[in-house]
Amino acid sequence: MAKAKRKVFDSGKQRVTGSDITIENVLNARKERDKLGGIFPRPKTSWRENHETFINAVSSSKQINYPRRTDMSHSSVPKG
Repeated sequence: MAKAKRKVFDSGKQRVTGSDITIENVLNARKERDKLGGIFPRPKTSWRENHETFINAVSSSKQINYPRRTDMSHSSVPKG
């Protein structure tokens, strides 16, 4: 028994279902992408620098020794 060849999955059709985008818009975008060279260039971001500055800020804040007040009792802490 010969197996039938499977259809290629179309992610554009799945994205279109349940939204206000039409299949024609998806097909036109696909044609435009292929005409421009296949893929769109991603914008350059500085996420790694932002991540490193965030990590440095967190680690430096952990190194600060805040003075503890031992003269405060639990009754002087405001409630509610």
